[in-house]
Amino acid sequence: CHMWGEATWWGTIDDAVRDYLWLDARVKELADHGRAGQWPTVFSRLDERAHPGGVLINAWRRDEPSWWTILHHAAAVGAPAEAVEGLLSRGAWTSLRDSAGRRPVDLARETGREQLVDLLEPRFERHGAAESQDYARMNAHLEELIERRRSTLAQSPKVTLRHLDVTVLLEDAGPDRAWFMIPEMRGGFAIEAVDGAIDTSSWIWPEEGSGQRHIITPEGAELVEEGFGLRQN
Repeated sequence: CHMWGEATWWGTIDDAVRDYLWLDARVKELADHGRAGQWPTVFSRLDERAHPGGVLINAWRRDEPSWWTILHHAAAVGAPAEAVEGLLSRGAWTSLRDSAGRRPVDLARETGREQLVDLLEPRFERHGAAESQDYARMNAHLEELIERRRSTLAQSPKVTLRHLDVTVLLEDAGPDRAWFMIPEMRGGFAIEAVDGAIDTSSWIWPEEGSGQRHIITPEGAELVEEGFGLRQN
């Protein structure tokens, strides 16, 4: 069932971004306990260190090339179904892909964990069946928009980003919208799936009137509003 409102996407790859170091340590700790089959400890850590929008449970390993979340680890090691259910009930995204494009369900199939496949299969009834090609194009337009928006800033070099796959906004257990913080903007992008399109607003802090709102369709990104300040949502 759907239970999450707004999620935070920590999409910076660079180790130099110190704001992420606290998260890196906690994600590694979760993975180590998961690999050891210590699922009660995993749930204890998640519940003790709960963060709004599923920040910890959907954070990915920046220190490993796989970029796995704890749900990817659970799928790969063949965690008990109760453990997977515990992760899902805490807001783990089933449609988030690793660096090789694999979702947790793909890892379960690859490793012969067939008992987990039905649990891990992403479901999209809330928004209707996702048109993968349409959303692939919208992902590309969103990425281009973000890169164009931050290219106007003086800071150089820019940090390296891992862009959000908007598919996570469509799955039944996914968030209604996501906040993508861009360090050099000192702001970022609020991203929401609405009626087969992506509605996104962005700000550069502390610039007054820096707000821009775009509607992204498979055809491109259209600027529909600009000049506003930070909105209270």
